[in-house]
Amino acid sequence: MDLAHIRKLAGVLEEGKKKAKEEYDDSAEFTDELADVGAAIEKVAAILEQKRWTDWMKITDQNYSTGCVDANRRMITKFKELKNLYEQLEGMLMDAE
Repeated sequence: MDLAHIRKLAGVLEEGKKKAKEEYDDSAEFTDELADVGAAIEKVAAILEQKRWTDWMKITDQNYSTGCVDANRRMITKFKELKNLYEQLEGMLMDAE
């Protein structure tokens, strides 16, 4: 077997590994990842609304005239929308069972 053939076989094997990772093994694996997405949304949303976070935005605005408070308000609004959409998606998926 020549080196070119070995490389070709290695490429086929690597492509097979990638394809296997592109799909979920079962619904439990998908559900776990869905829950991870929901938890990530909740975590970021909670940080954006913490008093120490919003205070930092205010101080930054005062010191540098940045507009961070308004940007943070917009981010909070978007994360609330994202959370709502996530909950709708989760509900649709649960109804599909």
